[in-house]
Amino acid sequence: MKKEIVAGTLCLFTLWLSGCGSTPPKPATEARAADATQLSPAQLLQQAMAAPSPMRERMMLDAAERYAETGETEQARFVIQQLTPMLSFMTTAEQSRLAQLGLQIELQRGQPEDALFWADHLSQLPLNQGSLGEQSALLRKLAEVYTLTDQHLAAARILSRLAGLEDLDSLAPLAQRIWQQLNAVPAASLEQALAEEADTTSEWYGWLELAMGQKQ
Repeated sequence: MKKEIVAGTLCLFTLWLSGCGSTPPKPATEARAADATQLSPAQLLQQAMAAPSPMRERMMLDAAERYAETGETEQARFVIQQLTPMLSFMTTAEQSRLAQLGLQIELQRGQPEDALFWADHLSQLPLNQGSLGEQSALLRKLAEVYTLTDQHLAAARILSRLAGLEDLDSLAPLAQRIWQQLNAVPAASLEQALAEEADTTSEWYGWLELAMGQKQ
């Protein structure tokens, strides 16, 4: 299955890269030896064509990030689309990088519904990686996507996690946002969420109990 995905991806890249320059792809050994920091995104993609997996996917991901950094959003999005079928073959760290990049680009494009795919995927990965500032920034983006797409329960849950990272001055407005989201959740959904958290004593469970009590 993976070979079929990669083969299809390479066919797409062969067509797309034909307009990116006339320099032929270097052998994989040269790609490994090259100073990747000096390569343009198009050059990275060209070298990825000759690289073995999983190096190919890593180089493609690097290229997508560089396109995004230089404001070439559509090129970055194209590479992301080719990498998406390979998500399950990537490491957790690579999945997180790809999902965060996809989330960022779809928000920039004003397409929160498309960003929802990446938000859901990120929510299934460990969100406690990186510095506290990085964790906070990611949770804020996830909360933004869920709020924009009316995923009230998911938004409230992410905001409750964010509250655990913020300073005291930020807790009151965060608590208000959590309460607003939970108030929009139907009682049946709250009851189901409570059942799923029945064996925990987390703050999230406390929020759910409060919201359910208000509904009753």
